[in-house]
Amino acid sequence: GERPTVYKALVSAVVRPPRFKYDTGLLGPSSFDFAGRRIFRHDLILRNKDGRRIHCSHWKPVGPACGADGVKHRALNFNSPRTSGGGPISPTSPQYNEFSPSKTPCVIFMHANSASRVQATAYLSVVLSLGFSMFAFDCGGSGVSDGDFVSLGFHEAYDLLVVIAHLRALSDVGNIAVWGHSMGAAAVIYYQAFSKGKWPRLDACVLDSPYSDFRILANHLVTSNAMLNNSPGATQNLAQYLTSFSLFSTALQLVLDSIDASVQSLVGVSPLNDLSPVSNAHLCSAPALFLQARNDKIISMAHVEELANKYGGPRKLAIIDGTHSSPRNGAARKFVALYLKKHIKLPQDQRYPNSRVKDQYLDGLPWQSSFSNNNSFGQ
Repeated sequence: GERPTVYKALVSAVVRPPRFKYDTGLLGPSSFDFAGRRIFRHDLILRNKDGRRIHCSHWKPVGPACGADGVKHRALNFNSPRTSGGGPISPTSPQYNEFSPSKTPCVIFMHANSASRVQATAYLSVVLSLGFSMFAFDCGGSGVSDGDFVSLGFHEAYDLLVVIAHLRALSDVGNIAVWGHSMGAAAVIYYQAFSKGKWPRLDACVLDSPYSDFRILANHLVTSNAMLNNSPGATQNLAQYLTSFSLFSTALQLVLDSIDASVQSLVGVSPLNDLSPVSNAHLCSAPALFLQARNDKIISMAHVEELANKYGGPRKLAIIDGTHSSPRNGAARKFVALYLKKHIKLPQDQRYPNSRVKDQYLDGLPWQSSFSNNNSFGQ
């Protein structure tokens, strides 16, 4: 009598975690002063490969603004797609990879599986302080975007393609990095693997707590028998239901097999055969910073270490304080800022002379008044 309830809960934990719907007021004001510049948030809607609406936000520093040297920096144009032959450029066109010194780098944030683009606001100060713009979006099936289901990064990789193609078509966007957390980090790995060199490239990525393989994750949650009360969200729900099988874990394979077909019928993805970032890691090439939280009871160190070891591009692995879902502290944010600063170069005409990372930008929201007249991290 209990099996249908557990079975339904398991399927829901994979493809329909608790959904974070929100008022756009949580995204902050549409414009504010920060680090001597005026920041504007441009909200827009893109269509993913299934024609569903993806709700997005792009925070951009705009001019004229004065740096520490008193020099006014250029204004940015919100929507200025380049065209070729009178029409849109193909996402595979070499023109997507052009970079000129007048373009501003952009960091795309990809949220976790029970989160939304609101999660990006926690790290907005860090990115804006570098002089970069920041783009965040609700993946299909998450937040206020269309769709009923998620896929732990698999289909979300195609949402990322739509976003990157949009950004590559803007005349004022230069290098692009992606900062992903949990499901978002897995999507970045899938994106690079699915690309096969045909999709717009990534210049760097930050991969915070990605899972390596769904089957390994499920087995870990059963054998650890951890209720994971410090990590709210869909992955915790999955853990709670799976740990109920800990006394007879030999039944786990039967349980996973039974939900595999249901999940595949709902989202077109087989958890046991398709949800394996580690099987795709060798196809990645963008420089990557892997993050692993010391007290993460969901994604064990083995997941992130194996991914880093098999990753095809240059990579670093940093151990940080916190749990799976806790906001990253100042030390972790500073490490990420320095990594992005190293791999994503700000054009010379937009640089500040002060190159020191300022700790006051590592915590807090950028529209707080204390940030309005300070200088940026610089380059």
